[in-house]
Amino acid sequence: MEKSPHSLILINTPIGNLTDLTPRVRASIEQAQIIAAEDTRSFRKLMDLCDISLSGKKIVSFHDASSEQDCERLCDELKIQDVYYASEAGSPVLSDPAFTLVRHALSRGHEVKSVSGISAVTNALEVSGLPAQPFSFYGFLPRENNKKTKLFETMQSREGTHIFFEGVSRVERTCLELAEMFSENKIVVARELSKKFEQVLRVKGSDLPAEIKKMTMKGEFVICLHSKESIEKNSSKIKDLAKKVMDSGGKPKDVSKLVAEILGERTSNIYDKLRK
Repeated sequence: MEKSPHSLILINTPIGNLTDLTPRVRASIEQAQIIAAEDTRSFRKLMDLCDISLSGKKIVSFHDASSEQDCERLCDELKIQDVYYASEAGSPVLSDPAFTLVRHALSRGHEVKSVSGISAVTNALEVSGLPAQPFSFYGFLPRENNKKTKLFETMQSREGTHIFFEGVSRVERTCLELAEMFSENKIVVARELSKKFEQVLRVKGSDLPAEIKKMTMKGEFVICLHSKESIEKNSSKIKDLAKKVMDSGGKPKDVSKLVAEILGERTSNIYDKLRK
């Protein structure tokens, strides 16, 4: 496929502190003729605060509900000029829905470039004090309880640091659920990163319900947790040890409870594995 001379250019914007807007980001916005943004009103407000004029520029909306036709229209623009996608805050792909547009642009032979800047994901990881390698990012947690529980179980089974966003109206409930499933794990809750009222809470999972009450329930939240080696990696060793205890008269439920306490997992999960 012949490469197009025009590119989709992703612009990372500050997540709170306006001085994080880089000179390169400023120059890119100033030279852009067409800019897509998730929320055009929020983007215009951000540009006003940064003293960047949008006069004469075409500002269009592109968000999660945007259609295939919206992608096509922006790709049509790419035939004649560069198209810029500016995040409302942070990364256009990690924080905003630019991924679909990126795939469309690449499939049509356009280059995709990134004008780097701050991201809440890497910012949270850096201040967490948790191991950075490996790490996984999950975006916002599902609202449905069964999907959220399944995602937590996935995190339990994968060693590394897991990072996700959570809304202010749900963060306390989520912390209670985390405390139950990850009682022995290290968990970090970061609020309003890079902003004046930034808070970072670093606790053991079992202490999270009490400690989260001390945090102001306002703003944007990023949660990081670190999972140890999964039970699947040691299942045969655990089963052998547990069976020895049960052969000596130990009750399955009591053994499951003890193993769950050691590993920081649900008793029911351990019980099911030992019964197989």
